[in-house]
Amino acid sequence: MGKKRKILAILVSLCFMFTVAEGMTPATYRAEQDLPTDISGHWAEASIITMLNTGVIGGYPDGTFKPNNPITRAEFTTIVNKAFGTFDAGAEAFFTDVKKSDWYYSQVASGKKAGFISGFPDGSFRPNSAITREQATAILASLLKLPGKDGALQFNDADKVAAWARGSVKAVTDAKIVSGYPDGTFKPLRPVTRAETVVIVQRALAIEKPPVEPITPSSLEVKVTANGKALDKATVNIFVDGTYEVFKTGTTNSQGIFGLELEKGTYNITATKGKQVGFADKVTVKDHGETTAEIKLTAGVEVQGKLLDKNNKAVKNTEVVFTTNPTFISKTDSAGTFKITLLPNKTYTVLAINPDKKSEGFKTIATDITIGSKDETIKDLIAPFAIAAASGGGGGGGGGGPQDQESEPEFNVISNVLKATVVVSGETK
Repeated sequence: MGKKRKILAILVSLCFMFTVAEGMTPATYRAEQDLPTDISGHWAEASIITMLNTGVIGGYPDGTFKPNNPITRAEFTTIVNKAFGTFDAGAEAFFTDVKKSDWYYSQVASGKKAGFISGFPDGSFRPNSAITREQATAILASLLKLPGKDGALQFNDADKVAAWARGSVKAVTDAKIVSGYPDGTFKPLRPVTRAETVVIVQRALAIEKPPVEPITPSSLEVKVTANGKALDKATVNIFVDGTYEVFKTGTTNSQGIFGLELEKGTYNITATKGKQVGFADKVTVKDHGETTAEIKLTAGVEVQGKLLDKNNKAVKNTEVVFTTNPTFISKTDSAGTFKITLLPNKTYTVLAINPDKKSEGFKTIATDITIGSKDETIKDLIAPFAIAAASGGGGGGGGGGPQDQESEPEFNVISNVLKATVVVSGETK
């Protein structure tokens, strides 16, 4: 343990300040006159001074520390990387709201590679949002490899702790890294302050733990091209092999790439932009590391039609699938009509979802719809089900698959992808 502590001490002492973009400047606070002007008598004064001198966190140019200010998710990740030596300048992150030009890009990417942070279902990380106490405990439990603990939480507001965070809160509070408030509450959704951050990180550093071993998550990188050139803003839909619902969707960047973490498995992928379409069939994502796929778009045909139920009522605002592997998906509008771009000269099976019974999944509508080489309007498709009189609603037509919706918070601890050590979908670390 002595040798490990020495190495850790060296890592911490070599850490630099947060970043110029955050408004902090390097300093050594050995003399009383050098100390921030707003920490004297603060309950966390001793810990603040210790962490200032290690360089894990810094003060502001105006001579203050602002101990009671909330700390953001990007800032908290930066402090953890510095304190635990998990920074990796070569790490990459695929978050929609974290750009390579952002000061925190490499810090967020390092935290993701080390496995203690993840993102939201919409692909964002929300770096500038304040981190909550339950999110912070999940990060620390992951770093210290503290197994989630069962058992009642001894807090007056224990029922306010999210189900995904209970095991982490129990483990971290039992380890006396984080404690409750004098009134017996934990306040799981309360933002963590700068003072609280230095105290809990200092306590976490004192815990005997195995070295952090970065885990390479499973990921998929899809490159979309046409005529040998990368296409930006192409829509990419990913289907689990053998299913028809869109599992993941997104758009390519200026390099024609759409990347994401993706669980090990076999997937079918379609890509569209305007009237160009393409696909990649049975792409196998490995257990760890990156899998790549290239989709070359070719000219497609635009097909229009109308979906009716067996009583000739328009089936409104529901998903319609044309599949022959590849699978393309569209959506009916308020009149039951749809528009979809398909590969030409193929025969498709058509499926649709009963909007009154979505849990039943897709139902086969037709098995022999032949599409030629030109745009066309096909005859009405008749579903095998009947819909209620008031079924459906207003909705846009066609194209890129079902609209994304953010799901309720859920915290998952798993040992392969979308993961690392701790993965969060919904409310996240």
